[in-house]
Parts: sequence; C-alpha cells; structure tokens
Amino acid sequence: MQTTGEPQWVNSPPQSPIADSKTLSALEKAGVVFSAHVRQSFRLHPSDFTGELIRLLDDLSTETHSISALVNEGSEHIQYGYVGNSLNAEFVTQQLYHALSHDGYACVFLFKDHPKPYTCPSNMPHGDYVICLSPLEYDLLCPQQSICGTIFSVYERKSPTGLPGRSIDLQQCAKEQIAAGYCLYSSTTTFFYTMGNGVYEFLLHPVAKQYFQSPSYRLQVPQTETLWGERSYIRNCEGFAREVASHVLQENEKTFHTGSLIGDFDSVLRMGGVLLARNVHFLCEAAPLAYIMEQANGQAVTSLGKRILDIEVGNDPHKKIDIVMGNFSIHKV
Repeated sequence: MQTTGEPQWVNSPPQSPIADSKTLSALEKAGVVFSAHVRQSFRLHPSDFTGELIRLLDDLSTETHSISALVNEGSEHIQYGYVGNSLNAEFVTQQLYHALSHDGYACVFLFKDHPKPYTCPSNMPHGDYVICLSPLEYDLLCPQQSICGTIFSVYERKSPTGLPGRSIDLQQCAKEQIAAGYCLYSSTTTFFYTMGNGVYEFLLHPVAKQYFQSPSYRLQVPQTETLWGERSYIRNCEGFAREVASHVLQENEKTFHTGSLIGDFDSVLRMGGVLLARNVHFLCEAAPLAYIMEQANGQAVTSLGKRILDIEVGNDPHKKIDIVMGNFSIHKV
C-alpha cells in the first residue's frame, strides 16, 4: 500500500483525550463564579454605569454564605419557629441590614416581617437602590426544617439621589425591578438570579466558599401537569386559580407541598407544574418570584388572572396577594 507523509485515519480524526467540545464548554461554564457572571451580563446588557448594582449583588451573595453556614450548623437541632438554636428570621434580618446598609449602594430596605422600612444610618452614604427582602422563608410548623431560603428584589429609587430614602421609593410597579433572585439553603446551597436576561443557577462550593455557575444553560420551566401548594387552598381557591387547578387536576390528581413557598417555587422552576399560594407578600415575595418565573419562560398571575408584573404597590408596601405561577396552557379570557 502506498504511503504518504500524512497520517492515515481509519474512521475519523483522533478525539481529544480530555472531552469533546460540548463537555469542555460545560466545564468552562462551571468554572464561572457569580461575580464574574454578573459583570459579563452587565457588559452585554448595561443598566448601571456606576457599578453599584454589580457590587450590591456581590454583597448580597456573600451574605448568603454566612447564613448558609448558620443554617447547616443548626440543622440537627431544630425548634418550632426557628432554624437552628439561635438562627431565626429576625437574626437574618439584622445581619443583612448591617451588612448592606454600610455599603452605600441602597437607600431603603423593606423586610417582610417588619412593619416599617429601614433606611441607612445617618453617617453612611445613601445609594440609588431599594432592596426588598424576605430574609428567611421557611415552614413555621415543621420541626425538622429541611428547606429554607432568602428572596430579594432590587429597584431604582425615585426620590432625589444622595438623601435618605422616602416612602415614594417603595411605590413601585413590579415590572420596574432591575434584579431579583433567591438563595435556597438545603443539602446544597443554590443561588438563582436574573437581571432581565434569563435566570441562572449557581452552586456554593463548600470549600472555596464561592458560587459557581451550574453547567446548565438559562433555566426554562418545563410544562408538566403538577400542582404545588397547600391542599387546603387548592381545594378552596376561586376565580382563575380555580380554573387552573381544575384543569391540572384532570390530568394529575396528586398535589405536592414542601412546606414553604420558596421550596414549592424552586420545585416548579426545576420540574415544572403550577404553584398556587395565598397571602403572599407582594414586594418581598410575589414580585421577585414573578420576575424570575417570566424570565424562565413561565407565567405569573394573581388568583384573578392579572399579570403580577403589571401591579403597582400603592401606599401599602406590605400588601399581599394570591398567586398562580408556572408553565400552564390555560389563559385568562
């Protein structure tokens, strides 16, 4: 057989001994830390040229590291109404406030369980952003708490810059959010966020103490016929929520409930289905979760069928609504 100076391949060119190109791209993506991803997203879709929003999100993610450690430390000794021996929603509220109010990026903080909003200390700079937080979302009736988390939402202030925040800064429309996300403290701490360009997931490395991007691409809610929420509410809901529940129950009579709103929402985001919940805090829970759901190709409406992101807060920053979220085929007529 005649030979040449070039090697002869029998079937195909030799493959890389490491991995193919798809696997390599997934590995490279898994090496992206949260702060780098936020900066990359900002370069593609700039929304704040001061860089304060990027640093604010960095600080938020950093604070969830310590909260996650405290949750894991107390996971073996759970009491009613508490996560761990000393960790509760009030403790997390104070920790988040003291950390974020000294950064100079926010002017007003609204916490789910506090009737009045917080402003920054007088000796600290007042930033350009409003932060709404559900510091520790968990099941109050579960003695063995397995799932809990923090939900956050960020708006731009409406009052003059450089001064303490005012009540007008909380009179927002849900679609005016510029960032939202949540952190889930469970066997693995996961961080989800969106800046209006898709939803991305990050996993907390237990040794490096950094959030690394999950190899999966932008999250998309699967369309499945499953109901998530409290059974008592699913049986007694009315209006558009009743139509959606009846439609789903025709295909699948089983309903599921993790015991907490954030646990149910995370299950819908990953596995699909429909979440029904009542008395959900609008600014601290419903609005950020609706923003995330729509960015993941889902729907988020009230029990009457109105789009949540079109709702304005008005004069009551602690208003509550009933929600229907997920990837469902039935629409309000």
